[in-house]
Amino acid sequence: MHLSFGQLEAFVAVVERGGITPAADQLNWSKSKVSKLLSELENNLNVRLFYRSTRGLKATHEGLQFYNETKKNLTSFEASVDRITESRDQVKGHLKVAAPLIFARSILTPAIQALADENVTLDISLSDEKSDLDERAYDVYIRIGPLEEGDYYAKKLGETELMYVASPEFVARYPEGLTAEHLTHLDLLRYGHHGEAMPFYIAGEPVDSNSVAKLVSNNGEYLAEAAMAGLGVAWLPDFIVYPFVAQGRLVHLTLDPQPLRVPIHLLYFERAMQTQVLSRFIQVVTDQVRERCPNGCSNAFLPAPTEKGAEAPALD
Repeated sequence: MHLSFGQLEAFVAVVERGGITPAADQLNWSKSKVSKLLSELENNLNVRLFYRSTRGLKATHEGLQFYNETKKNLTSFEASVDRITESRDQVKGHLKVAAPLIFARSILTPAIQALADENVTLDISLSDEKSDLDERAYDVYIRIGPLEEGDYYAKKLGETELMYVASPEFVARYPEGLTAEHLTHLDLLRYGHHGEAMPFYIAGEPVDSNSVAKLVSNNGEYLAEAAMAGLGVAWLPDFIVYPFVAQGRLVHLTLDPQPLRVPIHLLYFERAMQTQVLSRFIQVVTDQVRERCPNGCSNAFLPAPTEKGAEAPALD
């Protein structure tokens, strides 16, 4: 015996609506379809389910018994569908994330807070050392700078503008105003790896700046704090310093007529297997990037991932 779901839907609708025409209207089916399914059901069961008259259809005793069981089972089935659909729509899962240390407090911490009420757990590795994409040790990699070659998908979150900043007190020491030429002798707070400082750039070219850095650190937030303490000039991503500039705790020094902007990408693998938790993480991190660096990031926000491949030699 083969009973179709359509036969059962048609039967329940006819019992509840009292006829084929109102049942067809309820189901948005044709009358002929409802009538055909009802006949098939009775033939399959070899039981008369309705009394037929000019006033419509009325369920037989057997028909009422079958209706009660069928209605209960259909209701249970619909509840199961609702549960599995709700489960599918809920964001939950676990992600392993590799991100630059400089990205942590400004972007990732607020993102984690935004995900706190959702069923999302994160395992985040923070390092300014470049993680090997070929090993696929993480679900998500965040890169600041041009991309290396690799078999991955890249979602551009935006761009960060590198900003020269110093405290108001430091700037006040130079009433004539600060220019790029001052970099040759100013106290500089430099971002670097293993004590090797990153050079300063003006108009896309390295400049002859003070070779003795006041401070070298691989922690951008620490450098921003040092700048706010009046220790010197720092050159840092806007997502770190913009809030302090907005608060008046740092001054944006317009030393560069062509401020350097570098892209921020989120890298992942297997686009077809992109989970809801990954999609949600992408959205939350993107929102944080756009909020934290409105000058650089929001103008470069892109909604869709690019294809696999390379953009340029790697630069973390």
